[in-house]
Amino acid sequence: MCRATTAAASLALLMIIGNLAHAQNLVPNPGFETYTSCPTNTEQLTLASPWFNPNSNQTEIFNACHTANIVGVPGNDFGHQSAHSGTGYAGINVFTGSSNFREYLSVRLSNPMVSGNTYCVELSVSLADSSRFAIENIGIYFSANDISTSGFVVLPHTPQMEHSGSILQDQNGWVKISGTFIAANAYEFMTIGNFRDDGNTNNSVANATANLFKAYYYVDDVHVFPSPTIDLPEDTTACSGSNLSLDAGNAGATFLWSTGATTQVINPSTSGVYWVDVTTASCTIRDSTLVNIIPPVEVDLGRDTTICVDNLLTLSAGNPGASYSWSTGETTQTITPTISGLYAVEVIDAHDCMGSDEIDLEISTDLTVAIAGKSSICSPGSGPVETTLQAPGFSTLPGVSYQWSHRSGGIWSAMGANSETLTVSDTGKYAVFVNFSSCSGTDTLRVEMIDPPSVDLGEDVTICSAEPLVLTLNSAYDSIRWTNGSQGTSLTVNKPGTYGVTACLSACCAEDEIAVDFFPEMELSLKADLDYICPGTPVRLIGEIDAEEAGGISYRWSNGDTTATTLVDTAGLYSLTVFQGECSIFDTITIAPDCTLKIFMPTAFTPGNKDGRNDIFKPVGHGITSFRFRVFDRWGQLIFEGAENEGWDGKSFNGREVPTGIYAYRVYYKGLYHNVEQPEAVKAGTVFVVR
Repeated sequence: MCRATTAAASLALLMIIGNLAHAQNLVPNPGFETYTSCPTNTEQLTLASPWFNPNSNQTEIFNACHTANIVGVPGNDFGHQSAHSGTGYAGINVFTGSSNFREYLSVRLSNPMVSGNTYCVELSVSLADSSRFAIENIGIYFSANDISTSGFVVLPHTPQMEHSGSILQDQNGWVKISGTFIAANAYEFMTIGNFRDDGNTNNSVANATANLFKAYYYVDDVHVFPSPTIDLPEDTTACSGSNLSLDAGNAGATFLWSTGATTQVINPSTSGVYWVDVTTASCTIRDSTLVNIIPPVEVDLGRDTTICVDNLLTLSAGNPGASYSWSTGETTQTITPTISGLYAVEVIDAHDCMGSDEIDLEISTDLTVAIAGKSSICSPGSGPVETTLQAPGFSTLPGVSYQWSHRSGGIWSAMGANSETLTVSDTGKYAVFVNFSSCSGTDTLRVEMIDPPSVDLGEDVTICSAEPLVLTLNSAYDSIRWTNGSQGTSLTVNKPGTYGVTACLSACCAEDEIAVDFFPEMELSLKADLDYICPGTPVRLIGEIDAEEAGGISYRWSNGDTTATTLVDTAGLYSLTVFQGECSIFDTITIAPDCTLKIFMPTAFTPGNKDGRNDIFKPVGHGITSFRFRVFDRWGQLIFEGAENEGWDGKSFNGREVPTGIYAYRVYYKGLYHNVEQPEAVKAGTVFVVR
């Protein structure tokens, strides 16, 4: 950041980004881009007119137009570096370590500086790769005349600006050096270089094996331009709410205020020191001012009120020592009105800050009394059984008195309370008489009892799980709240529990609750021994129930039976309704007609486990009149041959139980088809014996 300094200021090393296109640069050919002809060798600075070396002609310029890598860009005899901008730059030797050999860059400014004005200066430097040394003290000297001399000596001048604080040893990129100074003369020339002898130059070894026993720097983008100026006011005092403005000027510049604002103008609202940084191009200056915000002038004439003619009110604007302007034309701190009206005052304090207030004042022999408060109480158990009445507006009057009375059964009775408020618990008509000096007023209010409509959710109930219960309130209420937090006139219940509601009318409330239970859920499945039927062969239908509780279940078949099973002998659609309490469930099954001869053999059975189920292996089917079958083990040996219609119990001829395994069978059976005897048929397969 650049800051205004004395003529002998040090040059600060800063990394800032500027936009020089909008500033008036006093340096011609600042980037050494313009040349009379493309440089072909070293020591050709004068090709970049009007630049020159004031103590020799050996200084170089470099440009990308040169392709032989002697003075080219980026590659050249001194190293490899791209231009900071454009395609060219210059180079100077500023230190050798022992011989005080120096090179400089000089140029005549496009316009002389104005003595006393502040200027921003910046340039970019990069240490050449072949440099053995690097230094700190690159300086800039401004002069009214050309300071050229002979020989490569240290120029005997003290630069107005000089870099300090760090060694300039960046060889990969460019370091921007910038700062400000106040011109002490109408300077016309600018010279860049090292104005110290070797013994007083702060240096370090940048590369001990470099082939140039010197500190050689590339120089690019040299700029000198007038610094922006800021003219904030002197320390300022302002009234609160006066919309004070601080203007940093310099339209189009970049601004940063101490408040964080980035606009040209700010409006302070609190006391304190305010500063602003104004940046044009890459030059930043700062100015500050002390702002004192005077607190607002507080004026309070009081609330609008009514007073009596024999007890006038003195209005005071407060703020002793200020000036006063009343709506009556008076200019004193206090006034005493004698007629009703709106009275206003403006108060101006010693800082010329103003405050104001107004009051609506009624001066009368009558007081306007209006009883406020709730005009109802609730019946016992339904809400508040008392209410507070109030006669507002007179509490600020000194010596005001109140007399409350109550009328019941046609008789008025004094309450004895000399207070602005009265808490009552009885119905009837109430009156208050307010007296202040020679002024008085009265008002009445009737207090009634509210008996809210009753709430009745009904008796506790048990319902079927498939039928949600809707609880409904039919009367009109101001507010309704169920125990689950809902506020509608109805509540849908779909799970067991106790449900309550509180319903209010004018703060008087009634409540009720109901316990809701659900019968256990049931599932019904109809099955049949066979899904077909042939006349003369009944089929058994079975109703299987899956219920959480088995008690209280009854059955009703479509054929009139009332047991869990029923026998049917004709094809058709059959239904079963199962009842449990008031809940029921319904299912149907269709039995188709079919008289085809059918035989089925189980694929496995469990003989010997004595559970009475699946213990005998035998055929089942439809229309079978007789059967006999043989059983073979896995080697084909006959182990069982049954008599007619005899099943196998899992034992061999010798009465021993066969082990678990697969056994082959062959069954011979006869049967009827539409009541006609059919020839004997054979069915073969395997069965799995499970032990």
